[in-house]
Amino acid sequence: MIHKKSGLSNESSSTKTDPSKIGLSYRSYLKNRQIGKNIDYDKINHQDVKCDYYSFEYSKGGSWFRISDDTIDPYTTEDIDKYKDRRTRSSISYFSYKSRGRLLELVSKLDKSKCNPKSVLFITLTSPSVGWRDVSGEKWKSRLNNFNTQLRQTFGGNDLFCGIWRLEFQKRGSPHFHLITLNVPFIDHKWVSSKWNKICSVGLSFREKMKHLQSGTQVEIAREWENVDDYFSKTMSYVCKDEGWKNTPLLPNGKPDEHMIEWMKTFGRHWGYICKSNLEKMTNLIFGVFETKEQYYKVRRQLQKYIQSTRRRKLGKNYNKKIGKKLDNIFKNKKHSKQKVHIPDVVVEGLLRWVGLEVPTHQS
Repeated sequence: MIHKKSGLSNESSSTKTDPSKIGLSYRSYLKNRQIGKNIDYDKINHQDVKCDYYSFEYSKGGSWFRISDDTIDPYTTEDIDKYKDRRTRSSISYFSYKSRGRLLELVSKLDKSKCNPKSVLFITLTSPSVGWRDVSGEKWKSRLNNFNTQLRQTFGGNDLFCGIWRLEFQKRGSPHFHLITLNVPFIDHKWVSSKWNKICSVGLSFREKMKHLQSGTQVEIAREWENVDDYFSKTMSYVCKDEGWKNTPLLPNGKPDEHMIEWMKTFGRHWGYICKSNLEKMTNLIFGVFETKEQYYKVRRQLQKYIQSTRRRKLGKNYNKKIGKKLDNIFKNKKHSKQKVHIPDVVVEGLLRWVGLEVPTHQS
């Protein structure tokens, strides 16, 4: 990334060197030449020399950890047409593995110590039993946005109110939404039912409206589990579960239902934020730098062993050589690589102390 950009002079090479440009490197054969300072220069490198550095970042109170192998060059050169042919992102049509990974990363970064388990609510919004297929995915998302807007207007007075929503499809193909709200101790089930029923019951008969009003929503609280750790591990994993098998609904004869598949593609994103700015306050990311290259590789080897043992314990007899080989390929020695894992912060801090580092306390 370029922090500063400035055009080069058109003077020939025979012209005397400008003292202010000493140390700036550029390639004269580039048609559109740019020079700039690396965005990480002031953060890591305090000398005008190119250097390698090894850093780490983890979430305090969460279960996200990343180590990086990078090179910092004080000055960089980049062609301004580098990204002109980059392909634009296509419309979202299903819940991809990358999208699921981003959702997992988000929930694993949350600092559970900042959240009272009695102020965590799990809300389910289901569609009526009839007429749901006649509504497009775009319209269903508009209904969700309508409900979320009323939710923010009613409970947004709390500066810490935030949450996450997730779209799922039932076996019959009808959409329903899961909402996790944080830092609100009570939301009346009758309020949720009334608001969601009013949004979804347009064009329905009185009987269907009453059926949806009575069974169209659910509100659960965290006290169903022993503590907030259990709540997060069970509820968050449920919200992040992979539902790729639902992307190919089948007809009674066993063939894919093409019309249903195309209809499901009209929904766009399958998850999102509720009060994103407040949700960011729920994270506490700690950044640090390894003092030596040996410390970085020592931590990386231990991460591989930790994940390997966890996989063996969880999969049991289903663990095979292919899984181990895939993990080995991920941790192969690659220059400028980043490894992200989901492990508790107490394990991370113990690992950093083991290699001789002081656990930092500042936020990145």
